[in-house]
Amino acid sequence: VHTIRRVETRNGLITWDLETNMGPRTIHVRDRQHIRTLPDGRVVLTDIHEGKYVVPPLEELDDRSRAWLEIEL
Repeated sequence: VHTIRRVETRNGLITWDLETNMGPRTIHVRDRQHIRTLPDGRVVLTDIHEGKYVVPPLEELDDRSRAWLEIEL
């Protein structure tokens, strides 16, 4: 994940609008149990299809991406 463009919670799902190394992606995460912080500060998002997306540590993100992630952590 390079950029978090938007995060929205609706109907029990957290929808993440991301810019990744594979292009833009919109993923759906069931709940915060599927958002895991690693010891090195990276965050792993596991979507409803068991896909995994790795977000860099907060200090490596742009201000807007950092703000979205901090809300969800």
